[in-house]
Amino acid sequence: MNQPLAYIHLISSQTNIKITIQNLGIGPLIVKNTTIETKDGVCYSDFKKLLLDSNFTFKSLKEIDEVYTAKEYILGPNKERTLLSYTRKNNEDKDFEKLKKILGNYGIHIDYEDIFKQNYPFDDKPLDLFSRS
Repeated sequence: MNQPLAYIHLISSQTNIKITIQNLGIGPLIVKNTTIETKDGVCYSDFKKLLLDSNFTFKSLKEIDEVYTAKEYILGPNKERTLLSYTRKNNEDKDFEKLKKILGNYGIHIDYEDIFKQNYPFDDKPLDLFSRS
């Protein structure tokens, strides 16, 4: 059976924030929808919309290394897609800490299927790792 297996990988270091989705299965992973959601039910379809709604300035958004906004995409086996990446510019980079605080209030959910249109369960992945000191 050629089953995909979605995995959300979070990186939070002194200088980097990164969220990637990886296909750890042996078949193509077809992402149908990504939802970023608070416990109160506030939802976004991508990180750019979340940041714009969180008063993250346009200048700050231009400083983000990568933000992926496509709703649907396909990942082959052992492939990954970066959904959000930000590198701290210097020690006074206030946007870095602001971004970590914003992300810490959310969780991410992925709806995906295989090439036979079989849906697979995916437990929501909390992003609270980013709000930890």
